[in-house]
Amino acid sequence: MALEGMDVELVQKLAYDLKNQIETQMRSLISGVDGIVGQLEGVWRGADASDFEHSWQSLHRPALLRCADLVGDLGQLALTAAQHQNQASQA
Repeated sequence: MALEGMDVELVQKLAYDLKNQIETQMRSLISGVDGIVGQLEGVWRGADASDFEHSWQSLHRPALLRCADLVGDLGQLALTAAQHQNQASQA
């Protein structure tokens, strides 16, 4: 019979790492694309340019923000599991 459980401290560390990675890397990516899209406005005009910028602002950017939120939620889920494990171990 296999025992179940976790290394609480390691899970907490990895959960914080996950949350920090998503915060820095995904948000940095979004910010970088924002900058590129902003630069395109100065060199690309017309209906296609407007469609491109609208697509970024209304579809792709929100999707990436949602993705970042979901991965952050995954890190929070691991933190909550570690807290529950701590509570169960102390009982």
